[in-house]
Amino acid sequence: MWSTYRKEGIMADDVAIFEALEETKKCGALLMLHAESDVIMNLLIKRYHTDVMMKKYGAYCHTLSRPDFTEYEAIQRAVTWARATGGRLYFVHVSSGRGADIIARGKKEGVKIWAETCPQYLLLNDRVFKNKYGHYYATCPQVKLLTVIGPPTRG
Repeated sequence: MWSTYRKEGIMADDVAIFEALEETKKCGALLMLHAESDVIMNLLIKRYHTDVMMKKYGAYCHTLSRPDFTEYEAIQRAVTWARATGGRLYFVHVSSGRGADIIARGKKEGVKIWAETCPQYLLLNDRVFKNKYGHYYATCPQVKLLTVIGPPTRG
């Protein structure tokens, strides 16, 4: 399931995710979820994918329109639904340290959740979008500024 891509017709809203998690508890299945906040991500895409912004920032607009909170907010909601239902949840291609932290805390609390990441999230950062071939690195979720696991820092 996807918690985004409403326009493309494949988004599962919170009700669908909640009900699917209830079913996983009954039958032992595993819900696999691509977690990103559709409404906030699309708001930011509208702001940053303009002709003016694309001319100024190029492929870096991809990272500006998909900050880490668009992922970890969706992860937090799904972990909440998994906890509430007792369902089984697997996050695919987690790209943020904060998202990984939420998953780790949920696991420690006994929530039935698992996750995976991909090499690009461990080996690259958003600087790849700043060169002339930056568009070659566009993924969803995209490569983030940092993939540091730990509490967010202020400063």
